[in-house]
Amino acid sequence: DICERVVDDPGIILDRLVPEKPESLNQYLGHLYESGDKEMAKKAWEKRVSLGYGVEGEEALKHIDFLISQREIQDAFQVWKARLREEGRATPSDHDLITDGGFEQEKGLGRGFDWRIGKAPGAEISYDSSVAYEGKKSLKIIFNGKENVDFHQVSQYVPLKARTEYILKACMKTKDITTRSGLKIEVAGIHSGVYQASEHLVGDNDWKEMIVSFRTAEDCGGGLVRIRRARTDKFDRLISGTVWVDNVQLTEITRQSSY
Repeated sequence: DICERVVDDPGIILDRLVPEKPESLNQYLGHLYESGDKEMAKKAWEKRVSLGYGVEGEEALKHIDFLISQREIQDAFQVWKARLREEGRATPSDHDLITDGGFEQEKGLGRGFDWRIGKAPGAEISYDSSVAYEGKKSLKIIFNGKENVDFHQVSQYVPLKARTEYILKACMKTKDITTRSGLKIEVAGIHSGVYQASEHLVGDNDWKEMIVSFRTAEDCGGGLVRIRRARTDKFDRLISGTVWVDNVQLTEITRQSSY
């Protein structure tokens, strides 16, 4: 803090004062996160990587989440892909921007661009190895019929380019879903006007592909994909039943592509 008040160039602090040790760089990064200095945080992270300290572990997740909070979605996504490569996991691409769209990684990271799964009143969320559209698992959500659930607790950040067309797909299966407000998949832009949602499913449905096509706005750099059930004011509002979700994909549409 004192040095930042004395010198005009914060790069001097990184180049001359911070020891080239992982613990020192991590502490300096923590200071930059607290102060919200995203440009210096990016430079400090680049130096950390150039020194061969890798992109795996908790420090990478901290950096990715900080960049997301600062709306630096594209930069955060590049660090995320490097982290996945370091771990030997498949990396998203323009052909599919979703991480673990088949919910095969039951012990997910729950941060960065992985699925973020929270707790919802009246709902139980788990991985189901007995039901799947593709692969070995699916995500299962059971509603107990005691709550008018505003469900949004399964979500994933995604990088989006400005003025670009995308198609979002997900396979859903439902059993005994009550109320007229059912389950759907949606995408919302981060600090931009983009919002699109699929149809919603109620009752009993075998695997059905839900499709959302959309075009991003000028100011769009990222979005949030969510499994959604909206609260309803109807008399029949307490939702019960089960939904399975699998094979979520988000694809950038090019001129050569068709759908």
